[in-house]
Amino acid sequence: MATRVCKNHPDRAGRYRCAFCGAYLCGECRLAREGRSFCGWRCYLQYRLNRAWRRLRIGLRKANRRLKVQPTLAVAVLTALFVFAVVGDVILLVGRRSVQQTGPLQTQEKETSARHAWTQERPRPKATFLGADLRLSGTADRRCVVSVVADGVLLTAKLVKGGAFNIGHIPARRGMNHFVVTALYADGTLDTLATFSYTYTPPSVLYLARDFQRGPVAVPAVALTFDGGSENNVADEILDILRAKNVRATFFLTGEFIRRFPETVRRIVAEGHVVGNHTWSHPHLTTFTENHRQDTRPDVSRDFVQQQLQKAAQLFRETTGRSMAPYWRAPYGEENREIRLWAAEIGYRHVGWTVGKDWHHSMDTLDWVADTTSVAYLSAEEIVQRILSFGENDGHGANGAIVLMHLGTNRVRDFPHRRLPEIIDGLRQQGYRLVTIPELLP
Repeated sequence: MATRVCKNHPDRAGRYRCAFCGAYLCGECRLAREGRSFCGWRCYLQYRLNRAWRRLRIGLRKANRRLKVQPTLAVAVLTALFVFAVVGDVILLVGRRSVQQTGPLQTQEKETSARHAWTQERPRPKATFLGADLRLSGTADRRCVVSVVADGVLLTAKLVKGGAFNIGHIPARRGMNHFVVTALYADGTLDTLATFSYTYTPPSVLYLARDFQRGPVAVPAVALTFDGGSENNVADEILDILRAKNVRATFFLTGEFIRRFPETVRRIVAEGHVVGNHTWSHPHLTTFTENHRQDTRPDVSRDFVQQQLQKAAQLFRETTGRSMAPYWRAPYGEENREIRLWAAEIGYRHVGWTVGKDWHHSMDTLDWVADTTSVAYLSAEEIVQRILSFGENDGHGANGAIVLMHLGTNRVRDFPHRRLPEIIDGLRQQGYRLVTIPELLP
């Protein structure tokens, strides 16, 4: 019999199994609730939702036979599933008492009153669409569950304890999407906060195959990006700085990095950064190191490139429960149109970094170079100046620029990442917003 391993830690035995999705877990990854094991709160809430649905179907059948409940009431009761999933049996009892005592008319009046109060006291939530993702932000004046439904399908639900909420990574499907945002309170009040419509048209393969090295030059924004190959010895310091400076960045991670440092990867995701694909094993894809030409290597094929990307994306999904952003960066910057087309066929858009008029005017910090005798070596001070002076004699300045740094280093002194606060403050003083790749690229 094959040994079962933890979904997040392949080197550990999976002693527990999620009661919702069936994945095997180690003791560190297990969430224990109600005498059962779960991958996390997402699986636990979905488990509660499914259990509430089964109980509710029985209750609806009884109500239809005894009370002859109208179909509109059945629809209203279905939306209350979110309350049952979060608050549990106590809210279920309230719901039953509401059906028996108030009836559909009183419930409808209560919801209308709540919506009127929201309109008078609170602004509507704000929705931001980035490709196939919706990000929702707003405020809630008391404890509630904010949920997002698209075309009758629950996409996400989040418990808000009061104040501001921010919900990201809400997926949109191809074509027209109709989103409904609701708030459900502990007393059973249902409040429709807002509705949004959004048409998503995935980009064509030829568009994805373009090499993007810079965003729009008319926009005063700069994207900080970090590559994670096989080392993360400065990753925590970088994440601490980004958090302190309230900056969201973009990380391109290999499958090897995700396998070796799952906790770092989960922290990157938890702190709101965007994660793109850096292939599975960071291979050379072209002959550039041999002849300084970007010719596809003889051992590199369509299947090889696509498997490198898909394998890394699969491990990222297993590690975080999220999908990678549809962006990739070729290892060593070795790529060509043929390779980009192969990646575009499975939905990936290549993102490089910004280079100016020559090698000396570039947003590649070369922070990975540790040999002080190398012509490519730049001191931390030179890297700061390289970034802050980029495009100073150009009418567009650093608008749309993409900066390249790394999560690992072999340096023993003069660490460039420790000058990140100075770089961030300097760019902001020059009027640039610091954004992620999805926010930068058209």
